[in-house]
Amino acid sequence: FQKKKSNINIKYVPKNNYVFVKIPARVSFSGGGTDFSSLINENKIFVISTTINKHIKVEFKLLEEKTQNLFIDNKKINLLKRSNFKKYKLIYKILDFYNLNFGFNLKIFSEFHRGSGLGGSSALTVAIVSAIDSILFGRVNLKHVINKSYRLERIDTKIKGGWQDFFTSVYGSFCWIEMNKKDIQVKKIKLSKKSINGLENNLL
Repeated sequence: FQKKKSNINIKYVPKNNYVFVKIPARVSFSGGGTDFSSLINENKIFVISTTINKHIKVEFKLLEEKTQNLFIDNKKINLLKRSNFKKYKLIYKILDFYNLNFGFNLKIFSEFHRGSGLGGSSALTVAIVSAIDSILFGRVNLKHVINKSYRLERIDTKIKGGWQDFFTSVYGSFCWIEMNKKDIQVKKIKLSKKSINGLENNLL
């Protein structure tokens, strides 16, 4: 990532005109704070986390005109004017990476507040990257989505954090994540309904 900072400069012909993406928030049970690249390069790291029934929803629709609009926080923002750059820096960084040369409406809805500790910025990044990849390529490669999302949020936008948010948001469900410098593996934990009810009844 550090060596390859170039953005996408190829002018792709979109494969889709409309995409709707819904990405869940996550709760971390164990291993949070150990999933940083510096630690993964030196140790084998284990994380347990799960997605929950709160989502970030992204709607991406192509327009015939060249205007590029963002709808968020009950506001309409003309992205070409670069207004509110500081507040929406992450979104601008993602769009700058793709260098889109066509008009679109990007609508973002969130079922939880910023700063709630539910991996919201990572879920948002994954949602927008997934939507744009689907628009441009007609498909989504999960590993590519995770790698792009990590680069855009952690390196380009300099939002501090580890890897688990991206893997949990992309793969969903209850996840056991093993990390080392050679590979990251995600295994689904199968819980009985009784265990799930027990967790839900004892969490705030």
